[in-house]
Amino acid sequence: MRQLFLTILLLITAVVGHAADFKEISIERLPQLHDAYIPGGYQSNIYRLQNKGDKPANVTIRESITYSNSINYTRTRSMALAPLTTAYLSLYSPQFQKEISLKHTPHYYLRDASCSIEINGKRQELPNELLHMHVANGYSGNLLLGLVSPSLPLNDYKTLLGFIHENDIVKLAASPVEQWPAHVREYAGLSSIWISSEDKITPEVRQALNDFVHLGGILITIVPPEARWPLADVPEPHDSHIRNVGYGRIITVRPISMQNRAALQPLIQRLNAVDRTRRNYIFNEQERNRYPALESLRHFSFRRSELRDVNIPANYLETPPHTIPLFKLFLVMAVFAVIIGPLNYWYLQRKGKQLLLIFTTPVISIVFCLFVVLFITFYEGWRSHGAACGFTLLDQTEHRADTFARVVMDAALRPSGGFTFSADDLVSFKGVGTIDVLDAPGQIIASSVMKPRVPLKYSVSRTEPRREQLDIAFNGDKATVTNGLGAEVASLVILSHENFLFNHDQPLQPGETVTLHGTLRNEPPEPLTLPQIATTLFDETEAKIPYTATWLKKGQYLAKLDEPVFYSTGMKPDLFNVTHFIIGKF
Repeated sequence: MRQLFLTILLLITAVVGHAADFKEISIERLPQLHDAYIPGGYQSNIYRLQNKGDKPANVTIRESITYSNSINYTRTRSMALAPLTTAYLSLYSPQFQKEISLKHTPHYYLRDASCSIEINGKRQELPNELLHMHVANGYSGNLLLGLVSPSLPLNDYKTLLGFIHENDIVKLAASPVEQWPAHVREYAGLSSIWISSEDKITPEVRQALNDFVHLGGILITIVPPEARWPLADVPEPHDSHIRNVGYGRIITVRPISMQNRAALQPLIQRLNAVDRTRRNYIFNEQERNRYPALESLRHFSFRRSELRDVNIPANYLETPPHTIPLFKLFLVMAVFAVIIGPLNYWYLQRKGKQLLLIFTTPVISIVFCLFVVLFITFYEGWRSHGAACGFTLLDQTEHRADTFARVVMDAALRPSGGFTFSADDLVSFKGVGTIDVLDAPGQIIASSVMKPRVPLKYSVSRTEPRREQLDIAFNGDKATVTNGLGAEVASLVILSHENFLFNHDQPLQPGETVTLHGTLRNEPPEPLTLPQIATTLFDETEAKIPYTATWLKKGQYLAKLDEPVFYSTGMKPDLFNVTHFIIGKF
């Protein structure tokens, strides 16, 4: 009943509040999934376009968002509409990346958010419902880290799990799960997503949620007290079932069973009467034993994505420093001071044309400014530089690659074509003030996002089906390896299912085959998280992979590449230093 009410309400809002007709063309801005600000997420709106006429039409929509601290987002999209057709147009832009502390949250107060629409090249007069957009402010009380299906009783779970922070960091979605967006970018920046095992989910939404998990998210499936256990191949556990997928995890749990449902009501009332900061400590030992699923759920509800904790050393993301020749520049400025001052005055006085000082002074200044700019530019050079470091989890059995990388670009001139990414790349810029998404296929960010000779930092994540792989055939302590990754492998370590360890520290060209001899490994693998694995890798000298590889599991390999094979880098610099690790499963 509750879902039906929400659906009807959303339909009414969509039809009445965010739609307009322009003769034969109808444009409707669809309701947003939530009204909260997601640090590191995407800004987005989806429009439903309908052409009721008998002629084709071209629709262009441009959105502009400005925050109080001079952060600007603009995005433009065009679509050709055939006669008597309906289509959806998505406008989205990545936000800049900033570390968020729940105690010290940055404030991004919205100053303006507007929309403009052109139909067949003619700008339209928009009603206020379409002209002005509702965009969440970035104040601390409106952050969002967890999104919850409206079919779940959020208030009860917030009480039972002891959300100790004052900020409202979890919210009920504004629509049922089956109406959620079908692209992973709409969930970027979230720590966790909560759904019910009874929710109806379309294949498209299911795929988007699966991609969210692959890129480090936590998907929590709550099993209601009266519902059947949804995992047919897994018996219901005492507390919860956890399955690691890509960089994230899927958790299935029944926090409230039929047996303890009635007993929990007095506990909820007691917790509601307690200060929020003490709810985490109010469970006594008897209650912890009585409700193990709640304790388990409390433990991982808002765990940060492991990707955020990966510490890549600065030397892996360094570009050459800008060295300004201060002494030479001082000499140039000394010559400038002599010419523009005493020499300029002496010459004009000798000619009896002192009034020309008002013209010669600015001309000489402009000439010397241009000379200084050219002097510094030619001294440092025109070549662009870049550095990137990342990881790919490559599952050769499922043919899927999950990639995370950090990139730094530095150039004397901005790239003429902007920064080009795939529509499936999740990009997060760091420390920029303007993000302008151009009207082009894919995801192209205008070059204004970069300042000349100022390093631009951003991260890129992507999950997608891939066919690249290492072809490995084992024969006891021998392994025949063919490089099918599409790039040169700088070094390689493989652990077979029989626990033989194979090392190869020579370059392996694409398509090249090599036979390796292994040694039997006796020690069991160390259960390390991705940040711990990264620390192990970066601790090795000269970026060589550790040949002991004690954390590798049977049927895994670690390959080091010097090319960005599984993600877009935005631009191609003249000099590019890339370190990429592939953790493969075969």
